Amino acid sequence: MSKTSDALLDDPQNARAYRAMMGLIQKQITIIVFIQGKAWVVNSTMSGKLHEYMVTRNGTWACTCLDFTKRQKPCKHIAAVKLLTEQSV
Repeated sequence: MSKTSDALLDDPQNARAYRAMMGLIQKQITIIVFIQGKAWVVNSTMSGKLHEYMVTRNGTWACTCLDFTKRQKPCKHIAAVKLLTEQSV
């Protein structure tokens, strides 16, 4: 990676978006629509084990993963859903 890329990934939100994008590309993150526009099941094997999370959007975004639960800020699972549904994070 270049110095510019490294600097962009120093921002935690950019780093999560990058991990989401890489997870989607490498098929380590898969998304199943549960309720159109409101809820998605996100399967992730990025840690080496299969984990299933529920991402919801009811005015605000939420995820059942530990990262979101602790920080209350968008995680890579929310970023992945946004990438597929809104084409932006």
